[in-house]
Amino acid sequence: MVEAEKSEDSVVFKCPKCNEQEISRTKHERAIATKYVCPGCGFEGPN
Repeated sequence: MVEAEKSEDSVVFKCPKCNEQEISRTKHERAIATKYVCPGCGFEGPN
């Protein structure tokens, strides 16, 4: 898994399904709605 580059505009949050794995998202990834997959439970987001 590629770690998101951390910056002031990045966010880190727990997986909305399992609440165990941390997911990092850059401002750009959020703006273009890049998909992510939780490495723990396989949840896919956004949407």
